[in-house]
Amino acid sequence: MSNETQKILLIGNGFDLRTGVKTTFREFFRFVIYGIIWHNYLKSEVLRTIITNDNNLKFKLDSEVPREELFQKYFDEKINNKIQVIANIQKEKEKIEWEKEHHGENLLPSKHPLEILLEIEKEEAISEWCRKLIETEFGQKFFKHLLKSPYLEEALRIDLSNPSEWLLGYNVDNNLKDKFLRWSVIYGLKEAIVDTKEDDCISFDYLGEGLETITHIYESHLEKNLNNISLWSDVETVIELLITKDEKLKTKYNVKNDDLPIWNDETLKSFSEGLDIFEFILTNYLKAITDKLDIEERFGSASDFLESIYKAHEDSMLMRCTLRSLPNAPLMKQGDLLEFLKNPDMVINYNYTDIAKKIYKGKKDIKHVHINGQINPELIFNPSKEGLKTNIVIGYTNHNNNDVPKELYHFEKSCRRIVKNTEYFRLKPDNNTVLTFDLLIIGHSCCTADSDIIGNLLTHKKLHNALILCHTKDDLISINNNIKHILDPETYGNLMTHGPNKVGPSLFFAVEQPKQNKEPPEERKGQTDEPQ
Repeated sequence: MSNETQKILLIGNGFDLRTGVKTTFREFFRFVIYGIIWHNYLKSEVLRTIITNDNNLKFKLDSEVPREELFQKYFDEKINNKIQVIANIQKEKEKIEWEKEHHGENLLPSKHPLEILLEIEKEEAISEWCRKLIETEFGQKFFKHLLKSPYLEEALRIDLSNPSEWLLGYNVDNNLKDKFLRWSVIYGLKEAIVDTKEDDCISFDYLGEGLETITHIYESHLEKNLNNISLWSDVETVIELLITKDEKLKTKYNVKNDDLPIWNDETLKSFSEGLDIFEFILTNYLKAITDKLDIEERFGSASDFLESIYKAHEDSMLMRCTLRSLPNAPLMKQGDLLEFLKNPDMVINYNYTDIAKKIYKGKKDIKHVHINGQINPELIFNPSKEGLKTNIVIGYTNHNNNDVPKELYHFEKSCRRIVKNTEYFRLKPDNNTVLTFDLLIIGHSCCTADSDIIGNLLTHKKLHNALILCHTKDDLISINNNIKHILDPETYGNLMTHGPNKVGPSLFFAVEQPKQNKEPPEERKGQTDEPQ
């Protein structure tokens, strides 16, 4: 690779996920839901009233316990002391899933959302913010479709203000469809026989007590609705849907106009507050799961981590080049990719974390650009004295140029970047500081929400070659489709044209090769690791 060619590395969340840290929106939503559940147990006067006054609870207490101490005893025994039990169940499930794909490899340590929550609660009442989020216009619209369960959503939105109303309905009405009994079952206060054939009832085959019950119900619901959770986890596209009411997106997400916000001063203010709270909670969550990340402890060294990426894609990359009669193509030659990974000139980081900075620690010549802000900025700029001060940006890109009222402009990502004074990147066509540049993309979907920057790079006249590393073949297909939507047909066609006499840049893909599973322990009995 020529010394005159700049190496630009662009990374998305897939890069962070390779370190074993749960930075997906799906995991973040689990965290938010558990935050709401925790707040409802801890702060709800309704639950406190029922637990203190109802003599028919499944939970039996020593008759000598003073009534005023009843709730604390229940909370300790059926909620607080169950966290580790629930966390261990999750870790066992993760271990089983890991062993299916990674025999003999150590599973990276993972914490349950409740464990993370309680760590944050020592410094910040984050569960209260989780509860506030679901009450905003943004939270209401979002979680209604994310959960796709009126009863679970209703239980999370439990009315904390009127314990007498709850207690009356709770003791009198034995119809499962009544909200009081339904809430009581979900929060593990009462048993109920559930007809699993009824579509309008909560269906589950396990009933514990307190926190165990609602945890099981929620996790079972997640497993049954993975596709819907995945769809609605594309937060920025969801925001685009809610703001622009794009017809194609309405079809994709199967929503009607009645499901979308009706904009007025009240809903506009509530939606804006909800998005600010969302960014605030996400900032705290990401700090909690990444601040103590030690790359050397996990991978031996940052170099080992980068080499693992190279080795995972090496065969695919070389095979694709050889088939196209381009074994010596710049950026695609054996060794070029590893050198690129270890010593990029610039890292364009779409993630909010500082994981990349930890990996490239000590390499001061590398310029890091956090496009959408970061959780640990040197300076946080917020023009509102009363606003939540965060640097991260969540918004949408109006790629289809839908008509949007000016009151909604500030939800667009480019506007929010300006407001929060985040780092921005755009390579000017007449940039004289760069003769040519190679572009390497890792862990990014290249979706239209980020088309302003990715499109600029892929169409730039000084682009030398571009390579996208994909985790799976399905990812390759999805990324390729996204790029086709970002670029005009002629530009896309030129990038995808390869050959020894090609003039101009080319775009290459490489797919991670599945690891060869080691033999399971039971199949290794009687064998030795010593050389024969």
